[in-house]
Amino acid sequence: YRYASLIEDAHCVAYFFQLGISMICVSFTGFQ
Repeated sequence: YRYASLIEDAHCVAYFFQLGISMICVSFTGFQ
């Protein structure tokens, strides 16, 4: 149970991290 919640948290963090990187890339290419 503890491992499952830990993996879910890791997936959420990775998802938001990827989302933030894509947003930064979009804004960066938009400024160019």
